[in-house]
Amino acid sequence: MFDVADANASRTVQAGPYAGYSAELKNNWLDLLTGRIGYAAQPNWLLYFQGGAAWRKNSLTFFNPGGAAVFDASRTRTGWTVGVGSEWKFGPNWSAFVEYNHADFGTNGGSCNCVLGPVALNAKSNADLVLFGVNWRPSVVGY
Repeated sequence: MFDVADANASRTVQAGPYAGYSAELKNNWLDLLTGRIGYAAQPNWLLYFQGGAAWRKNSLTFFNPGGAAVFDASRTRTGWTVGVGSEWKFGPNWSAFVEYNHADFGTNGGSCNCVLGPVALNAKSNADLVLFGVNWRPSVVGY
């Protein structure tokens, strides 16, 4: 699965020498490569567990109270993912599914030698996804 995203989160420092400064974590895209193991609860209904590797492109920016960026780090993170799902075949070539995935990318961090002294920035980078979808599979002639 590959998903282009424009998700972000920001926080403002409330106390200390950096009160009024803020940090923003942006996520540009997410990619999951998984394998699945399932159980056919009925001939047309599959329950499954999946897991695998995950990649994410994100950036962490630190802003002064005037809004100017004083630190910027951008990188592609590697992590892991696990999930569960269910797929139901409702026609000869059609199925629908619902799926939940959790992806963990660890902590994204960096340091800045700013005017008021060094600052260590850390941001936890996880994703929880719920997917709904419909699949169409073409008939294979001759099989």
